[in-house]
Amino acid sequence: MPQGKKNYLVRAGIIPNNEPFTDELSDRFDLRITGVNHFTWILKAEFDGRDITPQIAESFKQSAAAQTEGGGKSSKAISGDAIVYELYKIFGYIPAMVGHTKEYVRYW
Repeated sequence: MPQGKKNYLVRAGIIPNNEPFTDELSDRFDLRITGVNHFTWILKAEFDGRDITPQIAESFKQSAAAQTEGGGKSSKAISGDAIVYELYKIFGYIPAMVGHTKEYVRYW
């Protein structure tokens, strides 16, 4: 999970991508993910006690706007960031593995 935790901190703009992910950063980041199989959702993302879920969701919105269809992406990755943001708007939670989560919701 450390790499996953780091990715969410990068998405939230807390740390740059090239910064090492330390135990100290991990201790400051309360990330809780739950679900069944690959149908998993981020229930909590707090850094130093501050909810950073909206910043994470916004980063998916921004990267979705920059994405193009195809480009060597697998079918599970195509439109993934846009779907993450739409599911966040609908349910209020960010899917942790959108490539699989979108298989379980009838919208896609």
